[in-house]
Amino acid sequence: MSWARFPSTWIQDGGLQRLGWREYRGGAIGALLTYLLMLIAQNRAPLDKLSTTQDGVLLTYDFIEQQTNLSRALVARSLKILVDELGVIKVTHSQQGNRYRIVGIEEARHARLPQDLLYSPARGLFAFRALTFRSKHELNALKLYLLLLTFRVNKTTSSRIGYDKISGYLGVQRDAIRPAISHLINLGLIAVESDESSSLVKSGHPFNQYLLKGDFS
Repeated sequence: MSWARFPSTWIQDGGLQRLGWREYRGGAIGALLTYLLMLIAQNRAPLDKLSTTQDGVLLTYDFIEQQTNLSRALVARSLKILVDELGVIKVTHSQQGNRYRIVGIEEARHARLPQDLLYSPARGLFAFRALTFRSKHELNALKLYLLLLTFRVNKTTSSRIGYDKISGYLGVQRDAIRPAISHLINLGLIAVESDESSSLVKSGHPFNQYLLKGDFS
């Protein structure tokens, strides 16, 4: 399967607002990358011979470091954000190591993550290797990417959402949105088309159609 399932309810409920740059800085970027890795690892477990049980997939710190390019300290901080602050991951400790279960993975409402565009076992999360973890625009770009995936129109690669809603869901000012879009374009994750027919455009508010790269079929 070219895509991984991920729960979207927490995003639709405004969960991305809680990942502010001022509070978490690079830790928030690390948390989202770790979350993406866990979604993919859960989906690819049979292929990559990863151990899975009802408690989740067994992952070591070394594996997370290698696949995300995070330092060990940043891995620990990222996991704390995911488990304690966002509540989107549950951890079970065992003699073999830690098992990580994605909260809500079985829920009916879910989005699709184009894993083959982002990850390979040999290269890890290669799509995000250019990130420096020192810019709020990188964090906003990752948040925006998850939001666009959440609102992708079924059976298409298109996501249509206005600046006001983006601002609300991400918890950022409107002037932070354009740099986030530029980051996603530069990473090769989206293309953008203007919807000139939208009434929002006529009233002076940008309204774009975001074309998500990757295979969602």
